Amino acid sequence: MPSNPYQRVIVNGIPVWKDAEGRFYYYQSSTPPTADNRIQIGTEATGLNPDLKSLLDPYLRSYREMAASRARAAKN
Repeated sequence: MPSNPYQRVIVNGIPVWKDAEGRFYYYQSSTPPTADNRIQIGTEATGLNPDLKSLLDPYLRSYREMAASRARAAKN
């Protein structure tokens, strides 16, 4: 089993993935990112990207478009 090249850390109260070079990546799930799906959001040296909201906006918009309401269980 390959080792995880990322470490989950908390930066300013936000969970992020950190690589060995100190780059921060968006924490989408407990599954570490891959080179194809990672989103760099800062570094140890510079902190989080000050324009984080606009950086993640396309992903949030896509998520909202794909989200669908679902029926709730009836109360007895």
